[in-house]
Amino acid sequence: MTPHEVANNSDTCYKTVKEPSEWNIDRSGRYFHYCDNETIHGVEYNEFPFEHVPEGMTVVADMSSNIATKRI
Repeated sequence: MTPHEVANNSDTCYKTVKEPSEWNIDRSGRYFHYCDNETIHGVEYNEFPFEHVPEGMTVVADMSSNIATKRI
């Protein structure tokens, strides 16, 4: 399986997240993986925009640095 990059925020030095409308989602992908909280630059989703992920696609969240900080 080959990973597919949905968004890249290197142009803002990784301090922001692209708007979901700009994401390039491979609709044939098996799952959608995202990091809920990026600790180096302090980027965190308050609420993940699930409505932008194709219906039926499994969402996997890396919450290793904030899993105990909010209701899941």
